Amino acid sequence: MDRDQRTILLTGASGFVGRNLLEPLRAAGWRVRAASRRPRADAGADGVEWVVLDLDRPETIAPALEGCSAAVYLVHGMGEGGDFEARERASAEAFARAAEAAGLERIVYLGGVRPSGSESKHLRSRLQTGTILREAGSVPCVELRAGMIVGPGSASFTIVRDLAMRLPAMVLPSWLRRRSQPIAIRDVVAAIVAALELDPVGSVSFDLPGPETLTSKEVLLRVAALRGARPLTIDVPVLSPRLSSHWIRLVSRADFRLAASLVEGLTSDLVSERDDLERLLPGHERQSFDDAAREAIRVDAASLGPAARVVEEVARWITPRLPPQPSSNRAVAARATLGLIGIVAFAIGHLLTASSGPWIPLVIAAAVIVAGTFAVDREQLRPPPVGRLLPRGIAGVGLGLVMAAATFAVYAIVASRPSAIRGEVADLYAWIQTPPGPVRMIPALVLVILAEELVFRGTLYRLCRDRWGDAAAVLIPTTLYALVHLEARSPLLILLAASCGLVWALQRLATGSLLGTFLTHLSWDLVVLVFWPLEGPG
Repeated sequence: MDRDQRTILLTGASGFVGRNLLEPLRAAGWRVRAASRRPRADAGADGVEWVVLDLDRPETIAPALEGCSAAVYLVHGMGEGGDFEARERASAEAFARAAEAAGLERIVYLGGVRPSGSESKHLRSRLQTGTILREAGSVPCVELRAGMIVGPGSASFTIVRDLAMRLPAMVLPSWLRRRSQPIAIRDVVAAIVAALELDPVGSVSFDLPGPETLTSKEVLLRVAALRGARPLTIDVPVLSPRLSSHWIRLVSRADFRLAASLVEGLTSDLVSERDDLERLLPGHERQSFDDAAREAIRVDAASLGPAARVVEEVARWITPRLPPQPSSNRAVAARATLGLIGIVAFAIGHLLTASSGPWIPLVIAAAVIVAGTFAVDREQLRPPPVGRLLPRGIAGVGLGLVMAAATFAVYAIVASRPSAIRGEVADLYAWIQTPPGPVRMIPALVLVILAEELVFRGTLYRLCRDRWGDAAAVLIPTTLYALVHLEARSPLLILLAASCGLVWALQRLATGSLLGTFLTHLSWDLVVLVFWPLEGPG
Protein backbone atom coordinates (compact mmCIF):
# COMPACT_ATOMS: atom_id res chain seq x y z
CA MET A 1 0.00 0.00 0.00
CA ASP A 2 1.39 3.41 -0.97
CA ARG A 3 1.67 5.40 2.27
CA ASP A 4 2.95 8.74 0.92
CA GLN A 5 1.01 11.51 2.66
CA ARG A 6 -1.70 9.06 3.65
CA THR A 7 -3.51 9.10 6.95
CA ILE A 8 -4.21 6.12 9.15
CA LEU A 9 -6.78 6.02 11.94
CA LEU A 10 -5.42 4.35 15.06
CA THR A 11 -8.31 3.33 17.27
CA GLY A 12 -7.59 2.53 20.90
CA ALA A 13 -4.52 4.75 20.65
CA SER A 14 -4.36 5.38 24.38
CA GLY A 15 -4.35 1.65 25.19
CA PHE A 16 -1.40 -0.68 25.66
CA VAL A 17 -0.90 -1.70 22.01
CA GLY A 18 -1.94 1.69 20.66
CA ARG A 19 0.66 3.56 22.70
CA ASN A 20 3.37 1.27 21.37
CA LEU A 21 2.17 1.70 17.77
CA LEU A 22 2.21 5.49 17.51
CA GLU A 23 5.89 6.02 16.81
CA PRO A 24 6.44 2.92 14.59
CA LEU A 25 3.55 4.00 12.36
CA ARG A 26 4.98 7.49 12.04
CA ALA A 27 8.43 6.04 11.37
CA ALA A 28 6.89 3.93 8.59
CA GLY A 29 5.68 7.10 6.88
CA TRP A 30 2.05 7.29 8.01
CA ARG A 31 0.30 10.43 9.14
CA VAL A 32 -1.33 9.10 12.32
CA ARG A 33 -4.76 10.15 13.49
CA ALA A 34 -5.08 8.78 17.01
CA ALA A 35 -8.54 8.09 18.39
CA SER A 36 -9.73 7.91 21.98
CA ARG A 37 -13.11 8.02 23.66
CA ARG A 38 -12.50 11.31 25.40
CA PRO A 39 -10.90 14.56 24.22
CA ARG A 40 -7.25 14.93 25.23
CA ALA A 41 -5.95 18.11 26.76
CA ASP A 42 -2.53 17.54 25.15
CA ALA A 43 -3.89 16.76 21.67
CA GLY A 44 -1.31 17.72 19.06
CA ALA A 45 1.48 18.26 21.58
CA ASP A 46 3.34 15.19 20.35
CA GLY A 47 2.76 15.88 16.66
CA VAL A 48 -0.10 13.38 16.50
CA GLU A 49 -3.63 14.40 15.57
CA TRP A 50 -6.09 13.21 18.23
CA VAL A 51 -9.80 12.78 17.58
CA VAL A 52 -12.74 11.58 19.62
CA LEU A 53 -14.07 8.15 18.64
CA ASP A 54 -16.57 6.31 20.80
CA LEU A 55 -17.94 3.24 19.04
CA ASP A 56 -20.92 3.25 21.38
CA ARG A 57 -21.82 6.52 19.62
CA PRO A 58 -21.82 5.63 15.89
CA GLU A 59 -22.08 9.29 14.91
CA THR A 60 -18.40 9.76 15.96
CA ILE A 61 -17.08 7.13 13.53
CA ALA A 62 -17.49 8.89 10.16
CA PRO A 63 -15.76 12.15 11.23
CA ALA A 64 -12.83 10.17 12.62
CA LEU A 65 -12.44 8.19 9.36
CA GLU A 66 -12.77 11.15 7.03
CA GLY A 67 -9.70 11.44 4.82
CA CYS A 68 -8.11 8.21 6.06
CA SER A 69 -6.72 5.48 3.83
CA ALA A 70 -6.43 2.73 6.44
CA ALA A 71 -7.29 1.95 10.04
CA VAL A 72 -5.95 -0.14 12.86
CA TYR A 73 -8.77 -1.55 14.97
CA LEU A 74 -7.74 -2.15 18.58
CA VAL A 75 -11.07 -1.67 20.33
CA HIS A 76 -12.62 -4.27 22.60
CA GLY A 77 -15.02 -4.05 25.52
CA MET A 78 -13.53 -6.79 27.69
CA GLY A 79 -13.90 -6.00 31.37
CA GLU A 80 -16.56 -3.34 30.89
CA GLY A 81 -19.35 -5.54 32.24
CA GLY A 82 -22.85 -5.99 30.87
CA ASP A 83 -23.42 -7.54 27.47
CA PHE A 84 -20.09 -6.53 25.99
CA GLU A 85 -20.41 -9.18 23.28
CA ALA A 86 -23.45 -7.43 21.81
CA ARG A 87 -21.73 -4.05 22.06
CA GLU A 88 -18.58 -5.31 20.36
CA ARG A 89 -20.64 -6.91 17.60
CA ALA A 90 -22.58 -3.70 17.00
CA SER A 91 -19.37 -1.61 17.11
CA ALA A 92 -17.63 -3.82 14.54
CA GLU A 93 -20.63 -3.71 12.19
CA ALA A 94 -20.89 0.07 12.47
CA PHE A 95 -17.15 0.51 11.88
CA ALA A 96 -17.16 -1.81 8.84
CA ARG A 97 -20.01 0.17 7.26
CA ALA A 98 -18.35 3.53 8.01
CA ALA A 99 -15.01 2.30 6.63
CA GLU A 100 -16.72 1.27 3.39
CA ALA A 101 -18.42 4.65 3.12
CA ALA A 102 -15.11 6.44 3.77
CA GLY A 103 -13.35 4.45 1.03
CA LEU A 104 -10.71 2.86 3.24
CA GLU A 105 -8.25 0.59 1.51
CA ARG A 106 -7.53 -1.67 4.48
CA ILE A 107 -8.34 -2.42 8.12
CA VAL A 108 -5.88 -4.22 10.37
CA TYR A 109 -7.49 -5.83 13.40
CA LEU A 110 -5.65 -7.32 16.37
CA GLY A 111 -7.69 -10.19 17.78
CA GLY A 112 -7.16 -13.31 19.84
CA VAL A 113 -6.08 -16.89 19.23
CA ARG A 114 -8.80 -19.47 18.66
CA PRO A 115 -8.80 -21.81 21.70
CA SER A 116 -8.51 -25.56 21.30
CA GLY A 117 -11.58 -26.18 23.46
CA SER A 118 -14.50 -24.13 24.68
CA GLU A 119 -14.38 -20.40 24.07
CA SER A 120 -14.69 -17.88 26.88
CA LYS A 121 -16.98 -14.90 26.32
CA HIS A 122 -14.14 -12.53 25.65
CA LEU A 123 -12.31 -14.84 23.20
CA ARG A 124 -15.55 -15.64 21.41
CA SER A 125 -16.29 -11.93 21.09
CA ARG A 126 -12.83 -11.11 19.74
CA LEU A 127 -13.05 -13.85 17.12
CA GLN A 128 -16.55 -12.71 16.20
CA THR A 129 -15.30 -9.13 15.82
CA GLY A 130 -12.64 -10.33 13.40
CA THR A 131 -15.20 -12.24 11.35
CA ILE A 132 -17.46 -9.18 11.12
CA LEU A 133 -14.63 -6.85 10.05
CA ARG A 134 -13.51 -9.33 7.39
CA GLU A 135 -16.98 -10.08 6.02
CA ALA A 136 -19.43 -7.27 6.83
CA GLY A 137 -18.15 -4.71 4.32
CA SER A 138 -16.12 -4.41 1.16
CA VAL A 139 -12.97 -3.06 2.86
CA PRO A 140 -10.30 -5.78 3.08
CA CYS A 141 -9.42 -6.64 6.68
CA VAL A 142 -6.21 -8.30 7.88
CA GLU A 143 -6.94 -10.02 11.17
CA LEU A 144 -3.94 -10.75 13.39
CA ARG A 145 -4.48 -13.29 16.16
CA ALA A 146 -2.18 -13.21 19.19
CA GLY A 147 -2.25 -14.68 22.68
CA MET A 148 -0.62 -13.02 25.68
CA ILE A 149 1.30 -9.95 24.61
CA VAL A 150 4.36 -9.36 26.79
CA GLY A 151 5.16 -5.74 27.47
CA PRO A 152 4.87 -2.97 30.09
CA GLY A 153 1.18 -2.14 30.49
CA SER A 154 -0.18 -5.41 29.11
CA ALA A 155 -3.10 -6.45 31.34
CA SER A 156 -2.41 -10.17 31.02
CA PHE A 157 1.31 -9.78 31.64
CA THR A 158 0.67 -7.42 34.57
CA ILE A 159 -1.31 -10.18 36.29
CA VAL A 160 1.49 -12.70 35.73
CA ARG A 161 4.17 -10.23 36.79
CA ASP A 162 2.40 -9.22 40.01
CA LEU A 163 1.72 -12.81 41.04
CA ALA A 164 5.32 -13.82 40.39
CA MET A 165 6.78 -10.79 42.17
CA ARG A 166 4.47 -10.70 45.20
CA LEU A 167 3.73 -14.30 46.18
CA PRO A 168 6.44 -16.44 47.81
CA ALA A 169 4.07 -19.43 47.58
CA MET A 170 1.19 -20.24 45.22
CA VAL A 171 -1.70 -22.67 45.00
CA LEU A 172 -1.90 -23.56 41.32
CA PRO A 173 -5.23 -24.81 39.92
CA SER A 174 -5.29 -27.31 37.09
CA TRP A 175 -6.15 -24.70 34.46
CA LEU A 176 -2.64 -23.27 34.83
CA ARG A 177 -1.45 -26.32 32.90
CA ARG A 178 -3.06 -24.92 29.74
CA ARG A 179 -0.59 -23.86 27.05
CA SER A 180 -0.13 -20.58 25.23
CA GLN A 181 2.45 -18.83 23.07
CA PRO A 182 3.27 -15.41 24.57
CA ILE A 183 4.60 -12.88 22.09
CA ALA A 184 6.54 -9.66 22.67
CA ILE A 185 4.84 -6.33 22.02
CA ARG A 186 7.76 -5.46 19.74
CA ASP A 187 6.87 -8.35 17.44
CA VAL A 188 3.14 -7.55 17.47
CA VAL A 189 3.84 -3.95 16.50
CA ALA A 190 6.12 -5.09 13.68
CA ALA A 191 3.38 -7.44 12.42
CA ILE A 192 0.74 -4.70 12.42
CA VAL A 193 2.98 -2.33 10.47
CA ALA A 194 3.82 -5.13 8.03
CA ALA A 195 0.14 -5.99 7.58
CA LEU A 196 -0.48 -2.44 6.38
CA GLU A 197 2.28 -2.83 3.80
CA LEU A 198 1.11 -6.12 2.27
CA ASP A 199 0.48 -6.21 -1.43
CA PRO A 200 -3.23 -5.82 -2.13
CA VAL A 201 -5.04 -8.84 -0.72
CA GLY A 202 -8.58 -9.62 0.28
CA SER A 203 -9.63 -10.22 3.85
CA VAL A 204 -7.35 -12.72 5.56
CA SER A 205 -6.27 -13.82 9.03
CA PHE A 206 -2.75 -14.46 10.37
CA ASP A 207 -1.77 -16.24 13.58
CA LEU A 208 1.07 -14.64 15.56
CA PRO A 209 2.52 -17.18 17.98
CA GLY A 210 5.47 -16.35 20.18
CA PRO A 211 8.73 -18.30 19.96
CA GLU A 212 7.86 -20.75 22.78
CA THR A 213 4.85 -22.79 23.86
CA LEU A 214 4.50 -22.53 27.64
CA THR A 215 1.96 -23.51 30.26
CA SER A 216 0.63 -20.72 32.44
CA LYS A 217 2.54 -22.25 35.35
CA GLU A 218 5.77 -22.12 33.35
CA VAL A 219 5.10 -18.48 32.50
CA LEU A 220 4.72 -17.64 36.21
CA LEU A 221 7.89 -19.49 37.19
CA ARG A 222 9.90 -18.02 34.30
CA VAL A 223 8.97 -14.49 35.38
CA ALA A 224 9.86 -15.29 39.01
CA ALA A 225 13.17 -16.76 37.84
CA LEU A 226 14.11 -13.43 36.27
CA ARG A 227 14.57 -12.10 39.79
CA GLY A 228 16.38 -15.24 40.91
CA ALA A 229 13.42 -16.72 42.79
CA ARG A 230 11.36 -19.88 42.66
CA PRO A 231 8.09 -19.59 44.63
CA LEU A 232 6.77 -22.64 46.41
CA THR A 233 3.92 -24.12 44.36
CA ILE A 234 1.17 -26.59 45.19
CA ASP A 235 -0.89 -28.04 42.34
CA VAL A 236 -4.57 -28.59 43.14
CA PRO A 237 -7.28 -30.14 40.95
CA VAL A 238 -9.93 -27.62 41.98
CA LEU A 239 -10.32 -23.82 42.13
CA SER A 240 -12.19 -22.55 39.09
CA PRO A 241 -11.01 -19.54 37.08
CA ARG A 242 -13.89 -17.49 38.48
CA LEU A 243 -12.81 -18.21 42.06
CA SER A 244 -9.18 -17.64 41.15
CA SER A 245 -9.94 -14.17 39.85
CA HIS A 246 -11.00 -13.12 43.37
CA TRP A 247 -7.63 -13.86 44.94
CA ILE A 248 -5.87 -12.42 41.91
CA ARG A 249 -7.58 -9.09 42.61
CA LEU A 250 -5.93 -9.05 46.06
CA VAL A 251 -2.45 -9.32 44.55
CA SER A 252 -2.50 -7.72 41.11
CA ARG A 253 -3.01 -4.13 40.01
CA ALA A 254 -5.07 -5.26 37.01
CA ASP A 255 -8.75 -4.29 36.88
CA PHE A 256 -10.81 -7.07 38.49
CA ARG A 257 -13.36 -7.45 35.69
CA LEU A 258 -10.61 -7.45 33.10
CA ALA A 259 -8.64 -10.02 35.12
CA ALA A 260 -11.73 -12.21 35.46
CA SER A 261 -12.28 -12.16 31.69
CA LEU A 262 -8.65 -12.98 30.98
CA VAL A 263 -8.50 -15.82 33.49
CA GLU A 264 -11.72 -17.28 32.10
CA GLY A 265 -9.99 -17.56 28.74
CA LEU A 266 -7.28 -19.84 30.19
CA THR A 267 -9.49 -22.92 30.41
CA SER A 268 -8.31 -24.13 26.98
CA ASP A 269 -4.98 -24.23 25.17
CA LEU A 270 -4.29 -21.04 23.23
CA VAL A 271 -1.92 -22.48 20.66
CA SER A 272 -2.00 -21.11 17.13
CA GLU A 273 -3.06 -23.40 14.32
CA ARG A 274 -0.24 -22.09 12.16
CA ASP A 275 2.74 -19.74 12.36
CA ASP A 276 2.14 -16.86 9.96
CA LEU A 277 4.72 -14.39 11.18
CA GLU A 278 7.23 -15.54 8.59
CA ARG A 279 4.71 -14.71 5.84
CA LEU A 280 4.31 -11.19 7.19
CA LEU A 281 7.92 -10.56 8.19
CA PRO A 282 10.33 -12.84 6.31
CA GLY A 283 13.50 -13.34 8.32
CA HIS A 284 12.14 -11.54 11.39
CA GLU A 285 13.62 -12.90 14.64
CA ARG A 286 11.10 -12.93 17.44
CA GLN A 287 12.13 -11.63 20.84
CA SER A 288 12.47 -14.42 23.41
CA PHE A 289 9.97 -14.60 26.24
CA ASP A 290 12.64 -14.00 28.87
CA ASP A 291 14.02 -10.92 27.09
CA ALA A 292 10.55 -9.45 26.54
CA ALA A 293 9.52 -10.15 30.15
CA ARG A 294 12.78 -8.73 31.53
CA GLU A 295 12.32 -5.53 29.55
CA ALA A 296 8.67 -5.22 30.63
CA ILE A 297 9.60 -5.69 34.30
CA ARG A 298 12.32 -3.06 34.04
CA VAL A 299 10.05 -0.44 32.47
CA ASP A 300 7.12 -1.32 34.72
CA ALA A 301 9.23 -0.79 37.87
CA ALA A 302 9.09 2.98 37.36
CA SER A 303 5.28 2.97 37.74
CA LEU A 304 5.26 1.21 41.12
CA GLY A 305 4.45 3.22 44.23
CA PRO A 306 6.52 3.03 47.44
CA ALA A 307 4.08 0.62 49.12
CA ALA A 308 4.17 -1.81 46.17
CA ARG A 309 7.96 -1.70 46.11
CA VAL A 310 8.18 -2.54 49.81
CA VAL A 311 5.70 -5.42 49.39
CA GLU A 312 7.68 -6.85 46.50
CA GLU A 313 10.99 -6.48 48.31
CA VAL A 314 9.62 -8.27 51.39
CA ALA A 315 8.27 -11.03 49.13
CA ARG A 316 11.69 -11.24 47.50
CA TRP A 317 13.26 -11.77 50.91
CA ILE A 318 11.07 -14.71 51.87
CA THR A 319 10.74 -16.38 48.46
CA PRO A 320 13.07 -19.37 47.94
CA ARG A 321 16.02 -18.55 45.72
CA LEU A 322 17.02 -20.35 42.55
CA PRO A 323 20.28 -22.31 42.67
CA PRO A 324 23.12 -20.12 41.35
CA GLN A 325 24.74 -20.77 38.04
CA PRO A 326 28.11 -22.54 38.43
CA SER A 327 31.02 -20.14 38.34
CA SER A 328 34.02 -20.57 36.08
CA ASN A 329 37.22 -22.00 37.54
CA ARG A 330 38.84 -18.61 37.13
CA ALA A 331 36.08 -16.90 39.12
CA VAL A 332 36.32 -19.54 41.85
CA ALA A 333 40.11 -19.06 42.10
CA ALA A 334 39.70 -15.28 42.26
CA ARG A 335 37.10 -15.53 45.03
CA ALA A 336 39.16 -18.04 46.99
CA THR A 337 42.22 -15.77 46.80
CA LEU A 338 40.26 -12.67 47.73
CA GLY A 339 38.55 -14.51 50.61
CA LEU A 340 41.88 -15.76 51.97
CA ILE A 341 43.39 -12.26 51.78
CA GLY A 342 40.35 -10.91 53.60
CA ILE A 343 40.53 -13.47 56.42
CA VAL A 344 44.27 -12.90 56.92
CA ALA A 345 43.88 -9.11 56.80
CA PHE A 346 41.13 -9.16 59.38
CA ALA A 347 43.02 -11.57 61.65
CA ILE A 348 46.11 -9.34 61.58
CA GLY A 349 43.97 -6.23 62.05
CA HIS A 350 42.25 -7.70 65.10
CA LEU A 351 45.57 -8.89 66.55
CA LEU A 352 47.24 -5.48 66.26
CA THR A 353 44.14 -3.62 67.38
CA ALA A 354 43.74 -5.81 70.46
CA SER A 355 47.36 -5.12 71.39
CA SER A 356 47.52 -1.40 70.65
CA GLY A 357 43.98 -0.24 71.33
CA PRO A 358 43.19 2.20 68.49
CA TRP A 359 41.30 0.95 65.42
CA ILE A 360 43.95 2.04 62.94
CA PRO A 361 45.24 -1.49 62.02
CA LEU A 362 41.69 -2.79 61.58
CA VAL A 363 40.74 0.18 59.42
CA ILE A 364 43.86 -0.35 57.27
CA ALA A 365 42.92 -4.03 56.87
CA ALA A 366 39.38 -3.03 55.86
CA ALA A 367 40.68 -0.52 53.32
CA VAL A 368 42.91 -3.22 51.77
CA ILE A 369 39.92 -5.56 51.49
CA VAL A 370 37.65 -2.95 49.87
CA ALA A 371 40.37 -1.98 47.40
CA GLY A 372 41.05 -5.63 46.60
CA THR A 373 37.36 -6.30 46.06
CA PHE A 374 37.12 -3.34 43.70
CA ALA A 375 40.06 -4.68 41.71
CA VAL A 376 39.00 -8.35 41.60
CA ASP A 377 35.23 -8.53 42.05
CA ARG A 378 33.82 -5.02 41.72
CA GLU A 379 30.36 -6.41 40.90
CA GLN A 380 29.84 -6.72 44.67
CA LEU A 381 30.22 -2.95 45.04
CA ARG A 382 27.65 -2.17 42.36
CA PRO A 383 24.46 -0.78 43.97
CA PRO A 384 21.09 -2.34 43.08
CA PRO A 385 18.64 -0.53 40.78
CA VAL A 386 17.29 2.73 42.20
CA GLY A 387 13.81 1.25 42.54
CA ARG A 388 15.14 -1.35 45.00
CA LEU A 389 17.30 0.94 47.14
CA LEU A 390 14.49 2.29 49.32
CA PRO A 391 12.70 -0.98 50.16
CA ARG A 392 15.97 -2.82 50.73
CA GLY A 393 17.22 0.03 52.88
CA ILE A 394 14.07 0.11 55.00
CA ALA A 395 14.01 -3.66 55.42
CA GLY A 396 17.74 -3.84 56.22
CA VAL A 397 17.65 -1.11 58.87
CA GLY A 398 14.42 -2.55 60.28
CA LEU A 399 15.99 -5.96 60.81
CA GLY A 400 19.03 -4.33 62.44
CA LEU A 401 16.79 -2.53 64.93
CA VAL A 402 14.91 -5.75 65.68
CA MET A 403 18.22 -7.51 66.32
CA ALA A 404 19.32 -4.67 68.59
CA ALA A 405 16.10 -4.93 70.60
CA ALA A 406 16.60 -8.68 70.92
CA THR A 407 20.19 -8.11 72.09
CA PHE A 408 19.02 -5.80 74.87
CA ALA A 409 16.31 -8.26 75.91
CA VAL A 410 18.75 -11.20 76.08
CA TYR A 411 21.35 -9.13 77.94
CA ALA A 412 18.79 -8.01 80.52
CA ILE A 413 18.04 -11.66 81.30
CA VAL A 414 21.67 -12.86 81.36
CA ALA A 415 23.08 -9.89 83.29
CA SER A 416 20.42 -10.19 86.01
CA ARG A 417 22.19 -13.27 87.35
CA PRO A 418 25.57 -13.31 89.13
CA SER A 419 28.19 -13.70 86.44
CA ALA A 420 31.21 -12.05 84.91
CA ILE A 421 29.10 -10.79 82.00
CA ARG A 422 29.02 -7.17 83.19
CA GLY A 423 32.78 -7.02 83.48
CA GLU A 424 33.13 -8.58 80.05
CA VAL A 425 30.76 -5.96 78.61
CA ALA A 426 32.70 -3.15 80.26
CA ASP A 427 35.97 -4.46 78.83
CA LEU A 428 34.39 -4.83 75.39
CA TYR A 429 33.20 -1.22 75.32
CA ALA A 430 36.53 0.02 76.65
CA TRP A 431 38.17 -1.64 73.64
CA ILE A 432 35.57 -0.72 71.01
CA GLN A 433 35.19 2.90 72.03
CA THR A 434 38.88 3.77 72.12
CA PRO A 435 38.34 6.48 69.46
CA PRO A 436 36.41 9.03 71.56
CA GLY A 437 32.94 9.90 70.36
CA PRO A 438 30.86 8.70 67.41
CA VAL A 439 32.18 11.38 65.05
CA ARG A 440 35.54 9.62 64.83
CA MET A 441 34.16 6.14 65.32
CA ILE A 442 31.37 5.99 62.74
CA PRO A 443 33.49 6.40 59.55
CA ALA A 444 35.84 3.68 60.79
CA LEU A 445 32.88 1.47 61.69
CA VAL A 446 31.30 1.92 58.25
CA LEU A 447 34.51 0.95 56.46
CA VAL A 448 35.13 -2.09 58.66
CA ILE A 449 31.52 -3.31 58.31
CA LEU A 450 31.62 -2.85 54.53
CA ALA A 451 34.81 -4.92 54.35
CA GLU A 452 33.38 -7.63 56.61
CA GLU A 453 30.25 -7.92 54.47
CA LEU A 454 32.26 -8.04 51.25
CA VAL A 455 34.37 -10.91 52.58
CA PHE A 456 31.98 -13.00 54.67
CA ARG A 457 28.56 -12.37 53.08
CA GLY A 458 30.03 -11.66 49.66
CA THR A 459 33.16 -13.43 48.44
CA LEU A 460 33.17 -16.39 50.84
CA TYR A 461 29.39 -16.78 50.72
CA ARG A 462 29.33 -17.04 46.92
CA LEU A 463 32.37 -19.31 46.86
CA CYS A 464 30.84 -21.77 49.35
CA ARG A 465 27.42 -21.67 47.75
CA ASP A 466 28.83 -22.38 44.31
CA ARG A 467 30.83 -25.34 45.58
CA TRP A 468 28.83 -26.87 48.44
CA GLY A 469 25.35 -25.34 48.52
CA ASP A 470 23.25 -23.08 50.75
CA ALA A 471 24.07 -24.69 54.10
CA ALA A 472 27.80 -24.31 53.54
CA ALA A 473 27.30 -20.71 52.36
CA VAL A 474 25.73 -19.93 55.73
CA LEU A 475 27.83 -22.00 58.14
CA ILE A 476 31.39 -21.75 56.78
CA PRO A 477 31.58 -17.91 56.46
CA THR A 478 29.83 -17.57 59.86
CA THR A 479 32.38 -19.84 61.52
CA LEU A 480 35.30 -18.00 59.91
CA TYR A 481 33.74 -14.67 60.91
CA ALA A 482 33.69 -15.79 64.55
CA LEU A 483 37.24 -17.19 64.38
CA VAL A 484 38.85 -13.97 63.12
CA HIS A 485 37.60 -12.32 66.31
CA LEU A 486 39.68 -14.66 68.47
CA GLU A 487 42.59 -12.22 68.56
CA ALA A 488 40.35 -9.63 70.20
CA ARG A 489 40.52 -11.90 73.27
CA SER A 490 36.89 -11.21 74.09
CA PRO A 491 34.63 -14.28 74.50
CA LEU A 492 31.62 -12.00 74.40
CA LEU A 493 32.69 -10.45 71.09
CA ILE A 494 33.27 -13.91 69.61
CA LEU A 495 29.80 -15.02 70.74
CA LEU A 496 28.21 -11.87 69.31
CA ALA A 497 30.08 -12.33 66.06
CA ALA A 498 28.87 -15.92 65.74
CA SER A 499 25.26 -15.09 66.62
CA CYS A 500 24.92 -11.99 64.47
CA GLY A 501 26.96 -13.49 61.64
CA LEU A 502 24.53 -16.40 61.45
CA VAL A 503 21.55 -14.03 61.15
CA TRP A 504 23.30 -11.94 58.49
CA ALA A 505 24.23 -15.03 56.50
CA LEU A 506 20.63 -16.26 56.62
CA GLN A 507 19.52 -12.80 55.51
CA ARG A 508 21.93 -12.96 52.59
CA LEU A 509 20.56 -16.38 51.64
CA ALA A 510 16.94 -15.21 51.82
CA THR A 511 17.36 -11.94 49.92
CA GLY A 512 20.34 -12.47 47.63
CA SER A 513 21.31 -8.92 48.58
CA LEU A 514 24.56 -7.62 50.05
CA LEU A 515 23.06 -4.16 50.64
CA GLY A 516 20.53 -5.50 53.13
CA THR A 517 23.12 -7.29 55.26
CA PHE A 518 25.38 -4.23 55.26
CA LEU A 519 22.60 -1.95 56.51
CA THR A 520 21.41 -4.51 59.08
CA HIS A 521 24.97 -4.93 60.36
CA LEU A 522 25.57 -1.17 60.47
CA SER A 523 22.30 -0.31 62.21
CA TRP A 524 22.87 -2.99 64.87
CA ASP A 525 26.42 -1.77 65.56
CA LEU A 526 25.36 1.88 65.73
CA VAL A 527 22.65 1.13 68.27
CA VAL A 528 24.41 -1.42 70.49
CA LEU A 529 28.05 -0.34 70.22
CA VAL A 530 27.88 3.42 69.67
CA PHE A 531 24.73 5.27 70.69
CA TRP A 532 23.07 3.02 73.28
CA PRO A 533 25.54 0.72 75.03
CA LEU A 534 24.16 -2.28 76.89
CA GLU A 535 25.19 -0.79 80.24
CA GLY A 536 24.10 2.76 79.36
CA PRO A 537 26.11 5.77 78.12
CA GLY A 538 29.74 5.94 79.07
